[in-house]
Amino acid sequence: MDTKKYNGYNRKGLHVRYDEIKSFSQSFHPGIFLVTRDCHEYSLKLSDGATIQLWLHGMRKEDEEYIVDVIREHIKK
Repeated sequence: MDTKKYNGYNRKGLHVRYDEIKSFSQSFHPGIFLVTRDCHEYSLKLSDGATIQLWLHGMRKEDEEYIVDVIREHIKK
């Protein structure tokens, strides 16, 4: 299972409330065709100044887009 880094520590199953997310961004990473596919890295900036980086690889593109849409919709409120 992948781990997430938060406050200098790697954490499995880290939970973050939507109201703790200050901003959400993504950056594109091109794949190396035969080895990896194109993917996005997502960054959550939290209200306490921490940054969490997410990789949503290994799932269908539609599922990844759904997760991103849900996060963006909730932090707009």
